[in-house]
Amino acid sequence: MKTQDMKLFVVNLERSTDRRNEMVRQLNSLGLHYEFLRAIDGRAGEHTAFSNYSDDFCLRAWRRPLTPGEVGCFASHYLLWKRCVDQNEPIVVLEDDVIIGEKFGDALRIASLIIKTFDYIRLCGVAKVDYWPIDSSSYPPWEVVRFRRGPMGTQCYALSPDGARRFLQYAERWDLPVDNYMDAFWRHGVLSLGLLPFPVSAPRDIPSEISWAGVSPSEENRRKIWRPKRFAVRKSDDINRILFNVRKKRTLLNNVDR
Repeated sequence: MKTQDMKLFVVNLERSTDRRNEMVRQLNSLGLHYEFLRAIDGRAGEHTAFSNYSDDFCLRAWRRPLTPGEVGCFASHYLLWKRCVDQNEPIVVLEDDVIIGEKFGDALRIASLIIKTFDYIRLCGVAKVDYWPIDSSSYPPWEVVRFRRGPMGTQCYALSPDGARRFLQYAERWDLPVDNYMDAFWRHGVLSLGLLPFPVSAPRDIPSEISWAGVSPSEENRRKIWRPKRFAVRKSDDINRILFNVRKKRTLLNNVDR
């Protein structure tokens, strides 16, 4: 087994045995240590054990309620943030619907160095977004960047205990999906950095395990929020993101502004 400095946790639903076996195959082939975290299954109603979420609060604060699967996904990551704080060690979180690049082990070692300076390093993303280069030469073939907006998804990231504490501090109430929350750096102050090109990819042809069959609660309740209010919520987030980026236009590895 190759040495690695951060514990690697794989988020996996107990019923998703095929995905679990595929993660075992990919990670074993790279000689990496890992541990499975049993994900919270919203379809099975397990999300109801978490009092952080309510449909009414989400409707008031955002513009739609979350599906049970989205709440379960948030809860699963929330538990890992708690573990990161309790163990007081940085961790890597990996979901089970990804393709792991052959240099993933090297990327983990680089992330373990960067996480000493920054709190949150994305190793995967599903949207192409603008970014500021932070370090383009120290870790070939990768470039360390800071994203101007979140690249969406929670498929793979490294997180420090300080970053986990801030995620937890501002997540006492869950009012949007977990990837949107983590991307909202203007809320919690956890900068969104990444290694490009991402060493982990998320194919779009892998079906979701958390989607809701039939008409989702989101669609049923979407019209309960007046359209101008939904528009105002989105625009408020855009403005707060832009203002945050103006204040912290460029963050360098040797001059961190927290």
